Amino acid sequence: NLYSNYTWNNDTDIPKTIINNNGSPNIVYLLKDNTIRIQMAYYGNKNTIEYYNIDLDEFESQKWINLVITVNNKRVNVFKNGELVSSKKLLNPNLKNYKPMSIGEKFNNFNGYIGRIDYYNYELSSNKINSLYHKYLNYHPNTLMSYENYEYLKKDDEENKINIDKYKNFFV
Repeated sequence: NLYSNYTWNNDTDIPKTIINNNGSPNIVYLLKDNTIRIQMAYYGNKNTIEYYNIDLDEFESQKWINLVITVNNKRVNVFKNGELVSSKKLLNPNLKNYKPMSIGEKFNNFNGYIGRIDYYNYELSSNKINSLYHKYLNYHPNTLMSYENYEYLKKDDEENKINIDKYKNFFV
């Protein structure tokens, strides 16, 4: 949710962790390339953990985006705003994860919002994915207040505050 010319606490070449699910999947943001990367872990040579990368280039910022990832056997489908944007057959089965998922990463966090996370233990159909996208679309604003603006509003005097009612679903 921050622009690339913002002063980051660490190197902008380092991928910013959005979701770490121990490779089942991970979602990271590549700041310099403006790319969302979905990583699927598998056992490679000599039983080492390696990753398939699915990149979503030219990713829009400052707006709500709905991402759905489905895995069926070796087929990984990625839907963005209800539409299929990537379909990839993996050479090796992806690793299943039984550890807790984490959002962000200590000292290497992304700066943005996550509106909701749903996890299903079965593959969703494309019709169901499109239906869920349209169901949740009206719960989120078309544009998001930047993190910088939100931090400023928290510190601002009452008399200078703007109306943030339309952002109420994003702030806890």
